[in-house]
Amino acid sequence: MRTPSLVLLLATLGLAGCGQVSMEEDPTSTPSSSPALTAVPTSVAVPTTPPPSPVPARATTTVSRPRATTTTTAQPVTTTRPLSRAEATSRLCTAVAAADEQVQRGNFLGGGLRLSGGITANEKAADPAVVAAARSMLRAGVNGDAEAYVAARRVASGACAQAGYPIQLSGPIQCVKAPCP
Repeated sequence: MRTPSLVLLLATLGLAGCGQVSMEEDPTSTPSSSPALTAVPTSVAVPTTPPPSPVPARATTTVSRPRATTTTTAQPVTTTRPLSRAEATSRLCTAVAAADEQVQRGNFLGGGLRLSGGITANEKAADPAVVAAARSMLRAGVNGDAEAYVAARRVASGACAQAGYPIQLSGPIQCVKAPCP
């Protein structure tokens, strides 16, 4: 790059023309052998900003993603209060009676599911004696033992009556597994 040396040369010539730099004559030279130097007024423009550096610029990439929009809708707030012992026992005794009625009509699977759902929903808060009797009924029904089912049904009926929720169980159970004779 010759620009800095050219600028320096032009700057020197410009200063010489202004009289700020003097050029001495060589004493060994003769006036006839060397041409005479005459000052020519010149003006030199020197850049005030340095030339750009040869450092490569980093490329930057901006990724713009669409903004997610969130819509909120008012949802009803539901809170459930824990069941009292009386409520849970009442619901479990109702489930025992409904399950036994389904078994009496020959719907063993429906009765077993009704009893199982009643136990699961109420076992934590209900009277422990009613829960134990309902589990005995379910176990006897799953095993297909009609005598154990009838005994567990009698115990469940007594536990519900003692807790204050008497249930009416109808007729004797002939069998617990289909097909019945």
